[in-house]
Amino acid sequence: MESNNLRDRQAKLSIALYAHVNEICALTDAYLGKFEREDFFVLSGSEEQNKLYRKEYYAFVSKLPNMISNAQDNVASLSSLLTEADEQGDIDTIDLIGSKIEAYLRIEAALAEYSSESKAAIGEARISPTRLVNAARRLKSATEAEISNILDKENG
Repeated sequence: MESNNLRDRQAKLSIALYAHVNEICALTDAYLGKFEREDFFVLSGSEEQNKLYRKEYYAFVSKLPNMISNAQDNVASLSSLLTEADEQGDIDTIDLIGSKIEAYLRIEAALAEYSSESKAAIGEARISPTRLVNAARRLKSATEAEISNILDKENG
């Protein structure tokens, strides 16, 4: 009976975590969409273009901390459930929760890599839109690769 309760609780937390990670994907998509406008993707390197790239970049990254914090709260709750499952000796639930936490940790690693690369790109005198796009695409790709590992098959 306790095992079913653990599974139900982890399923709810997994759905919430999925939603937060999905928000990160959607936000990244919207940011990438900015580069599809002809007037945005100009290679002139003018200060006006640099200001536009910075404005959109900061608008994007300013929204990430709240989403990441919400996701981390869910991961912390999953970690507590992992401890409960361990105390109960529920190997299947331990594996299930562990795989979700590991998937999120890989997303966090992708976020850290994105942060490092994009900060370097945005700090240059001539901002390369290609570099910004490539960093955001890698983030999106890494997030999409892991998001399905967060949701239970029966919930998806």
